[in-house]
Amino acid sequence: MKLIFDEAGGGVGRTIHVGETPHVDLETFIATVETLEPSRVAHPIVTCRSYWEKKDDRGLKLLKERDIVCELCVKSNLLTRAVKDLNEYGRIIRTLDDFGIKYTFSTDAPSLQVTSLAEELLLLLQSNAATEEQVLRALKTADECSFLPKPHTPTAKT
Repeated sequence: MKLIFDEAGGGVGRTIHVGETPHVDLETFIATVETLEPSRVAHPIVTCRSYWEKKDDRGLKLLKERDIVCELCVKSNLLTRAVKDLNEYGRIIRTLDDFGIKYTFSTDAPSLQVTSLAEELLLLLQSNAATEEQVLRALKTADECSFLPKPHTPTAKT
């Protein structure tokens, strides 16, 4: 994967999926992030669990120091049982907030999981796993950190 990322160069946004399952430990998470140098990490659940269970904040600090945006895929994480329930999801969101780590909400496979981003956001809000302020901040982060180029605004002629 590193060879592919290196070949693509720095002008291409990099998202990696690492840390979702209990089969990926914090050492693997850290090594993957340090090697691939992503802009985003999807499913950084191992970083939160390592902090909660072992007081090991290295993964969270790495995300913060490198200004990596986390992609949180609510329904996917619940369906795969990577996250136990919406209470645990709320704890993940609060932990990222505590460390000042940026995050967005995403869908992994909307057609397979029969969901949409709107449904996932409603689920978070209705279950109190996320506040309106957290959702709005995540949407702003998604806009600011998009891999798409910003539209060109022509300057006014004088």
